[in-house]
Amino acid sequence: MAYGSEFRQILLDQHIQALILAPLWNGQALRGFIGFDYVGKTHHFTELEQNLMVGFAATLDLALCNDEKLSLNNRLTGDLETLRGRMAAMVAGLPELLVETDTRGIITAFHQSNPRSFDLQPEDVIGKPPEAIIPDSVARVVRVAMAEARKTGWSETHSYSLQVDGECRRFGLHVSARRDRRDAPVSGFVHVIRDITQSYEQDNLIRRLVRVVEHTSNMIFLADAEGFIMWMNPAAINRTGVSLEQAAGKQPTDILRLGQSNPEVLDAICATLSGGAEVSEEVRAIDKDGAPYWVSLNMRPLYGPDGTWEAFMVVATDITRHKLAEVRALRDRISVFDASHDGICISQADGRLTYLNPVLRAMLGVAQDIQIETHYWHDFTPASFNEHIAKILPQLYATGHWDGEVLLNVPEQTERMLELSISVQDDGSFLTISREVTARKQAEKDQVLLREQLQIAQSRQLVAQLAGGLAHDVANVLSVVSHGAEALKRGATPLALENISRIEAATEQAQSLVRNLTRLGQRQQDRVALDLPQVLREGTALIRPSLGPGTSLTLTMPETGLHILGDKTSAMQVVLNLMLNARDALNSARANSTDQKGRISVRLSQAPVRDSIKQSDFGVILAGQPYALIEISDTGPGISDGQRDHILQPYFTTKGQEGSGLGLAIVGDILLQNDAALTVLSSPAAGTTMQVFWPLAPEGHVLSGAAPVACSEPLAGMRVLLVDNDDSALMQLERMLGAAGAETASCIDPREAVAAVAAAPNEWDAIVTDHQMGAMTGIDLAFKLRAIRDSLPVILVTGGNRLYVSAFLGQSKVALTLRKPVSESVLVTVLLDLKLRNALSTRKLDILDASTDRG
Repeated sequence: MAYGSEFRQILLDQHIQALILAPLWNGQALRGFIGFDYVGKTHHFTELEQNLMVGFAATLDLALCNDEKLSLNNRLTGDLETLRGRMAAMVAGLPELLVETDTRGIITAFHQSNPRSFDLQPEDVIGKPPEAIIPDSVARVVRVAMAEARKTGWSETHSYSLQVDGECRRFGLHVSARRDRRDAPVSGFVHVIRDITQSYEQDNLIRRLVRVVEHTSNMIFLADAEGFIMWMNPAAINRTGVSLEQAAGKQPTDILRLGQSNPEVLDAICATLSGGAEVSEEVRAIDKDGAPYWVSLNMRPLYGPDGTWEAFMVVATDITRHKLAEVRALRDRISVFDASHDGICISQADGRLTYLNPVLRAMLGVAQDIQIETHYWHDFTPASFNEHIAKILPQLYATGHWDGEVLLNVPEQTERMLELSISVQDDGSFLTISREVTARKQAEKDQVLLREQLQIAQSRQLVAQLAGGLAHDVANVLSVVSHGAEALKRGATPLALENISRIEAATEQAQSLVRNLTRLGQRQQDRVALDLPQVLREGTALIRPSLGPGTSLTLTMPETGLHILGDKTSAMQVVLNLMLNARDALNSARANSTDQKGRISVRLSQAPVRDSIKQSDFGVILAGQPYALIEISDTGPGISDGQRDHILQPYFTTKGQEGSGLGLAIVGDILLQNDAALTVLSSPAAGTTMQVFWPLAPEGHVLSGAAPVACSEPLAGMRVLLVDNDDSALMQLERMLGAAGAETASCIDPREAVAAVAAAPNEWDAIVTDHQMGAMTGIDLAFKLRAIRDSLPVILVTGGNRLYVSAFLGQSKVALTLRKPVSESVLVTVLLDLKLRNALSTRKLDILDASTDRG
């Protein structure tokens, strides 16, 4: 060895003075060497020693090769035994169908294991090609697989669908080429067929699940039993910014950085998972850039078939937008609370306040700049209020909600009644909504008082009805007595005259008592300008609670207010009675029909001003007079023609024992007293509409009576014949018309009126007659007078309650019908209209005559 070489120095360090080496070969490769060295002295190796070393190396090399061959033989023997075991298992698990064919595809062998997929025997198929047994589409698949096997020795696995016993099943086909020797040509094919329906469906399901997991926006992590990540879906990679390689050796909580944002939550999650329980929690995570975001975290362990804990699945849903929406919603909620007209409070279970909106602050007298978070309910509410709240707590905790009214007495403020609604929230806090109902409570008291006043008015009206009817009948009797006494005076002796005078005095006294009787039950009414919309609002509020289920009530009014002349109680009586009749009509219809729905409509408008008098079903609509039109409609059964003429008659009712028959009679009296009119629109199939025409009040006008005309004697020059068998009624009519400037003549017997008109037919401008006058009625008189002079206007005045217009106008000679007691303004206005029309007609005739003369 060369002096200074590194290997030489190593040998010298070991005191080696001489060394001989012989190589060991493995084929052409050097596997090692053997050596012999001298220590302590040098030695020169002889040729014999060298040959001995080479021979020993060759012997050792041969021994090593034999050992290696023996090891290889043992390993191959073991592999052969393993292969034999596998082949035995394969033979034990033969496929469902094993078919051998020749090179043409003709079946030469057929084996089918249990359970059998096909109802075939070997003799059914051997010697036949595939096309003779299976559908053409499947046979083509078999031919393709055979072609692949012929080319490469085996085919890919082909799958196909086949109907078996009416069920679609999936099969897998694998074809292998068969050779007699390795270098021999293909002598046939082996077809292995398996039913893969279940695995095929499972594979499809797995593929779908994989697509869902890959395309879902939720982050999904799969971790081993130690919690270390094995797999992440694309959504998790994109949201966290951590690749699957970067996530190796880390846990999902590390990727989400929960330790930075929620250390306490992380400890709780770990404790829950260590106990084998599932975790569902909303937590704040941090992305790779340090930006926070919210996730809904679901972590659950996955167990193997033997029940051992194998892995974790973590599903994290990004709910950042939802959380931001919650924050915005909370802000919006606070904004809504602040803008609410109700008082709103959020408080804890111990009474500590969290929030008070401005309205409730004002109710409690709490300044807007006071921080209420450190205060309790009892800091701002009186002891009585707190005691009441303490009493309702058991019910509140039991049901989660409480509604009621509480009286609030805040120092230096008026007494208030609050309507409270308290509910327990999910976090255990209380949400209290308070609404001041002091005004409503006062309105309810006012409504009770109004009901009492209406009941009193109804009673008075009933007394007036009874007294008026009795007075009318007694007056007729006294009229006969008075006329009889007057007839006895002719040719009577002084003693008889004295007795007749006493009879007349007694009759006069009785007539005075009758006049007082007509005023019985009547109260003094102050006719003022009433806000009619307010009357209707109060009336509908009173009637609404009594409506049956399925009945709706609508109120339609103009934007501008309408004011009428009248008494509020009387106006309310009219509205309530008509609405009650509509309600009862709907109840009656509901009892006789399967349709339980009904509608009441109340409409208010200003009626068009007429240029002529119009006779309504009850009363007259005057020309030039502005009216408020109240329409009350229902969808009930309507009013028949037989009922129509009696609806204003006292005690007439269609409600049986439930009706008094006085409602519409009272309505008629009130309308007459206020120069109003009533029109009835009804048919049995279309319901009923009641139209009330009530005179509008002049602006800023408050009256106790009406002033129908502007001049002092509007009827001057007009000649009116009055017919009534009641002297007192005649005197009253004479007084009214005489004050208006009319020339009047009176007849107590209708036959005298017929004679007077027959004697001078053109001397009379109008006839005003009573209806019930003994043997001859006003209708009979009208026929007789119009037979004498067809153009003579006849005005019928009646104390009855039937709708005479509907019964008589179409078949009689009556121009208009008025009901007793006749209003002076109405009577004068009607006669004035007749006077003006007569004057206009006369002027037209004069013009026509003048034109004729000139011609």
